[in-house]
Amino acid sequence: MKKYEPGIEKNYNKILEETKRKEVKRDDILDALCLCISNSLAYPDQTSYIEDLNKIDKRQIPIKVAF
Repeated sequence: MKKYEPGIEKNYNKILEETKRKEVKRDDILDALCLCISNSLAYPDQTSYIEDLNKIDKRQIPIKVAF
């Protein structure tokens, strides 16, 4: 993944530090990061999002799924 996103390790480590393992597992973080990179490579100018009424989480981070 570093080939396509040089800062990926820093992002991964930050997510590990800021989340509890009962909230998210390590492999789920890797899955999500991989999907983000794949999506940006496949459709660099065509990203769309799915959102629902819960648009912001408890940390004020927007909740949406890119496709």
